[in-house]
Amino acid sequence: MEHNVTTLTIDPRSPLLNDPAGRGDRGAALGSVLDLFPGLVSANTLDLHTVVHDHSTRPGYDAIRQRLEFGVTEGIAPEWFSPKERTAEALAKRPVIAGRSASIDYYLSQRNTPPLYGMGDIEKISAGQLRTLALTQSRASGGRVTGRVAGKYGWRGQVETLAGFVVGACATELGLNVGEVARQAADPADPRYRSLAPDISPTQVADLTRYVAELPAPPKQVLSSEERKRVRRGEIIFNAVGCSVCHVRDLRPASGIYSDLLLHDMGKELQDPLPAPMLELTGFQSAEPTSAYQHQYGRGSASSYGSGRRSKRGNSRSNGGRPGPKEMGPNELGRNELGRNELGTMVSTVMPAAVALDYPDQPQFPWGSVTHADLQGKARNSWDALQREWKTPPLWGVADSAPYLHDGRAKTLTDAIEWHGGEAAHAKRKFVNLSDGQTELLLEFLNSLKAPSE
Repeated sequence: MEHNVTTLTIDPRSPLLNDPAGRGDRGAALGSVLDLFPGLVSANTLDLHTVVHDHSTRPGYDAIRQRLEFGVTEGIAPEWFSPKERTAEALAKRPVIAGRSASIDYYLSQRNTPPLYGMGDIEKISAGQLRTLALTQSRASGGRVTGRVAGKYGWRGQVETLAGFVVGACATELGLNVGEVARQAADPADPRYRSLAPDISPTQVADLTRYVAELPAPPKQVLSSEERKRVRRGEIIFNAVGCSVCHVRDLRPASGIYSDLLLHDMGKELQDPLPAPMLELTGFQSAEPTSAYQHQYGRGSASSYGSGRRSKRGNSRSNGGRPGPKEMGPNELGRNELGRNELGTMVSTVMPAAVALDYPDQPQFPWGSVTHADLQGKARNSWDALQREWKTPPLWGVADSAPYLHDGRAKTLTDAIEWHGGEAAHAKRKFVNLSDGQTELLLEFLNSLKAPSE
């Protein structure tokens, strides 16, 4: 848990971003953001999302980080916020922390570091394969399971290429200057700081990418005859429950990946502040690898929201670009809030429209309730609906990669399954209704999916 990444997201409906009276004084508005967390402002640009690093060599950073607690009514327990004390139980009890600083509502959430098994094989999977799989999946399930294509990397599928994943991690999580291909993360303790020379060369980035690509996929385990029989019986139950609809065994050349690499609505229990990409990223061959990754972690001037091809769920993922009557217009969130007309700066990411909801008396997440009908209809491409979408994580190596889920709240595989909702609710119901013997066999199958030994 100490390797989790804490993230900070501003709600786009915050009064600072929507009340013309509150936006008129550019200096005061930026001052409010800087008071909250200076890392949200870089190069005269406001980011609605950023990483809150656990530590910094800069004097004063600990006090800046601690300020985030002041706007949280109940405070933040060290079991949630301190990397050395963080527990899965604390995250399960309180997955998202909501706070309010003056006229800014903000959220803190966690990201569990994903394993890097078989990345070279994943890189070879084409967008065409995923589109075909999404269509087949929707038809076979009668529209109950409707995965959609975004990128292949990141919990939200927000990165299209392995190169983008690596260079984005260098720039954002490590704070390195990687040159023109990605913007270095802002220094929250000194917003004036600018790194004038690259910390890592393109050749070094390429070498690092090759290294990650060569990390092996988990091999099949050598089992006894009796073990093989039990594991096979467990996989049959896994398939019968419906897990294999999304956790597809093979995506050539990634044999045994147990994933479809598609985005799925996983229900309100797994809703998280920063939404999934609204559009499919461009063919997994982009020469701009970092913007989608950095969108997820709050850096970069481009984003997966602003480019790419229109994604679809089933026959109609798109609403033709027209907001429903209770949504903000398509450009309000990205270009009007703190936009050039008001403050002479620009919010860095063009994000999907947020559903217009009443301002809560106290900070809370989610901001308010959106009906299931709206989430499936006029608000389907909204900021709120896309917060429920997650990429199906590969299960190869799952026996050795606890804790589970995007924030590490699930200590066991059973816990992880029981958090499933949305498109996976039907499979979860079947799982909880299994007999003890059937559950044991299914878990025995999952526990046979070991990580590489070296």
